[in-house]
Amino acid sequence: MKRFLLYFLLSLPALVNAQINLKKGYIVKHPGDTLRGYIDYRERSENPEQVRFTKSPHDKISLFSFQDCVAFGIDGVVSYECHVVSISQSQETLSYLSKGVDTTTKSGAVFLEVLNSGDKISLYKYQDRIKTRFYIKERGHAVPQELIRHIFLNPETEHSMVTLDRFRLQLINVNRIFNGINPNDEASINRLRYTESDLIRFAEKINQQKRVRQQVSKTRFFIGAALNRSHASYSGQNRLADADAVSKTSLLPMLSVGVDYLSNPLIGKMVYRLELNYGITNGDISRAGDNGYSYSLRHQFKQYNLAVVPQILYHFYTKEKIKAFVSVGAGLNFPTYKNNQLSATHMIRNESDVYLDQVVFEDFYYSFQGKLGLVFLKRFEFSAGHTFNAAVTNYSYYNVNINRTTIGLNYLLGPKNR
Repeated sequence: MKRFLLYFLLSLPALVNAQINLKKGYIVKHPGDTLRGYIDYRERSENPEQVRFTKSPHDKISLFSFQDCVAFGIDGVVSYECHVVSISQSQETLSYLSKGVDTTTKSGAVFLEVLNSGDKISLYKYQDRIKTRFYIKERGHAVPQELIRHIFLNPETEHSMVTLDRFRLQLINVNRIFNGINPNDEASINRLRYTESDLIRFAEKINQQKRVRQQVSKTRFFIGAALNRSHASYSGQNRLADADAVSKTSLLPMLSVGVDYLSNPLIGKMVYRLELNYGITNGDISRAGDNGYSYSLRHQFKQYNLAVVPQILYHFYTKEKIKAFVSVGAGLNFPTYKNNQLSATHMIRNESDVYLDQVVFEDFYYSFQGKLGLVFLKRFEFSAGHTFNAAVTNYSYYNVNINRTTIGLNYLLGPKNR
């Protein structure tokens, strides 16, 4: 299982690049010439530079760039328009902030995401590797104007950060064009943040509309059960760590509950998961006596483990009724132990000395895991996973370790989001 996970992770980039996610949509080559078909909708943090389009899921995919179309969209999800705009280049990441205001700009054709469109103004978003920007276009104007915000280091002290919200004055001027001078409106505008939600509310008010946006939950809950095959072993300088030591495999159920956060629920490729699981391990490690040792050793214990496991899941294959994913996670383990006994049995006398709780276990430890899984019908998640060897003691010369292999089934609760 461990080797398979390693090989799979190495081949994952090729699988990701080959995977497509077709959604019904359209391409506007120029006003009056609209092509309907399917768009390859990919999860991304930046605005696209080109769009992959096909008239039918069985046809060849064509690429459209800024030169080939003026707009495109995915039905009920998102739409983009191509515009040649001025793009500010000032940084907003703390380690790259300029000393004083940076007014550097460049001009170029980009696909702007349409956040709101009405008979008075249109609001857009553009995100690249530098930052997120918002644009506004008034009725009768051909070119959207960037809403300006500057973040920079104070040139006098260099130890304080300054935010210059020029976009608020821009919005006040827009409001005056359509609504006249209104002190209450302007006071509200001066409280607006440079965020998508605040700016959409402003655009809706100017356009005198309340756009009904599709409410798609970004969270979902799940419950599950798994068959937990666990294995305890010794490492280091200890007789129970010798090559001829025997460790019995424990096969018991594991229960889990958790919550998922989907970065884009309409695609569902990247999922951030927080899982709580509970499982039991029966540890049983022994070593027979031989000519060098006149007694045999056996260590038995029962571990009851409650684990909090944050994970990242990536769905590298997505279809309407089936998806495949790989995940990695780190476990925060809070175990308790019972029946912790170490016994030494003399080979000749056949007498045993039993030592209770002589091996001291940690009450907290870390572990790391990987999983491969399939999701059926957006409800049933089948997975196979491996938790790598983790030390559950803290001795200088030896340790007791536990690893796990699980086969489980989760039931995904809530709306059938992707």
